[in-house]
Amino acid sequence: MHFLKNGLVFIAFLAVFVSSRPAAASVPSSWAAAEIQEAISLNIAPDELRANYQNGITRQEFAKTAVYTAAAIKGVSAGSLLKYTTAHTVFTDTNDPYALCAAAMEIIHGRGGGVFDPKSLITREEAAVMLSQTAKIFGRTLLCRPASYADRKNISDWASNAVSYAASASLMSGVGGGRFDPKGNYTREQAFAVFLRFYKMSDTILEAEVTQTLLSMSLEEKVGQLFICDPGMLSGVWETSNANRTLLNNIAQYHPAGFVFFKPNIKTPEQTKRFIADLQSASKVKLLISVDEEGGLVSRIGANPDMNFKRQPAMSEIGKTGDSENAYRVGAELGEGLRSLGFTMDFAPVADVNTNPDNPVIGTRAFGSDPQTVSSFVVQEVKGLQDKHITAVLKHFPGHGDSSADSHTGAVSLRHNLTRLNAVEFAPFKAGIAAGAGAVMVSHIALPNVTGNSMPASISGGIVTGILRGDLGYNGLVITDSLSMGAVSMYYELPDYCVKAIQAGCDILLMQTDSREGNVIAQFDGAYKAVLNAVKNGKISLERLNRSVERVLRVKF
Repeated sequence: MHFLKNGLVFIAFLAVFVSSRPAAASVPSSWAAAEIQEAISLNIAPDELRANYQNGITRQEFAKTAVYTAAAIKGVSAGSLLKYTTAHTVFTDTNDPYALCAAAMEIIHGRGGGVFDPKSLITREEAAVMLSQTAKIFGRTLLCRPASYADRKNISDWASNAVSYAASASLMSGVGGGRFDPKGNYTREQAFAVFLRFYKMSDTILEAEVTQTLLSMSLEEKVGQLFICDPGMLSGVWETSNANRTLLNNIAQYHPAGFVFFKPNIKTPEQTKRFIADLQSASKVKLLISVDEEGGLVSRIGANPDMNFKRQPAMSEIGKTGDSENAYRVGAELGEGLRSLGFTMDFAPVADVNTNPDNPVIGTRAFGSDPQTVSSFVVQEVKGLQDKHITAVLKHFPGHGDSSADSHTGAVSLRHNLTRLNAVEFAPFKAGIAAGAGAVMVSHIALPNVTGNSMPASISGGIVTGILRGDLGYNGLVITDSLSMGAVSMYYELPDYCVKAIQAGCDILLMQTDSREGNVIAQFDGAYKAVLNAVKNGKISLERLNRSVERVLRVKF
């Protein structure tokens, strides 16, 4: 699990053990003793805070405990998180690396004017505000009913909405007697106990939200979640850079999982942010907003000088440095820039091993020709992207690096056996999956010496379900490569191909219009209805549909 996916809940349980602050003590209270011991064993409680447990916890101490908990969830040391995050946030009153790290991860915020106020104790109303802000960052849709506390007049105006937000979502409770106690402080033992509970419950919280959303969706809404398309496909305007009425209406009608942006959709930072915000506001469920931003030749945003977006070099140049931390830097810089515009997913990194120097499609897009080198760089770019809240997508499974043809223009076969594929082509995908990549893109390459036929990987159950999900153990989101590519369009009818891809085990169908001619909305409608009818007539079971929608929602939440 990506360790920031449920970052908002770090603060959510801080109300569980609130009471008036007692005098300092060197040992925890009886109610907290067992949990404190477990928190220590998991390295959630920083060393220097393992005393005077009943002292109030300062903002700086709270930040450090949050980073320790994030590291425990990620399964790494807390110190390993610091070198990648401290450079992006600067406060005038502290240079504590953990405070900077927590701020960079948006777990805790400053007070404005570049001030962190490290020595102040965390208050309950401040916790509510941080919870509310973080919830919005992660796109949570929570109810907000006015909180009727006896001491509501004591809640600061700046915190009033946040307290209502947190209370109505059952994320923060009162302290007894109908009171919220907005100015009351947390103690170290309360914070440690709550962070321990978050560590144990983070997966459960996510699954509860996924289940609740899934149960609320109609069959038509679920089928819509199997599609990502470019904005032109639902607007009818090829070079659209804004959300016209047709596009907004079609979001409400088809309920797509999200959109992929291309050069015509991206003009300026302000236009792009507004476009994405308008799309999100039209959807009942948060949209995945994706882009191919690899660096080098494939740079939809960085290649546009009006976007003021740092363009990354070709990944082959990054690979030549021999230092995989450069791939982390690329991922983090891409992630930070993409997230600032409103994107949530990047179709990167390229996990292909470029073993064929005459390869017409991969070339400099890959980190190199050695599977171990490519694997280590892929891992770091995945971490860099996802540490910035951008879902990384490994591509192009089962590997496009040794092909002599381009699947954009026609059928492509790779004639290796499983022994070779496991040693070379699959290696970076295995590494990226182990690193927690949020999604894998399946190409339209055929593996005739493995499957015994010329069926493209994206509609081959033997490849998607048998190898990717079975042999490689991947249970995350599987996305098809663009269904407008020649390997599909020259040999198959689009509606039928969409049904076959879902049957094979894919979760999302990537729809793209490469033509300025024809009724592209009708093309989408035909594909959508084909999948919907396949569910209705039993060709795709409701259980199979639900599994894909659950995977989509987990990435969104």
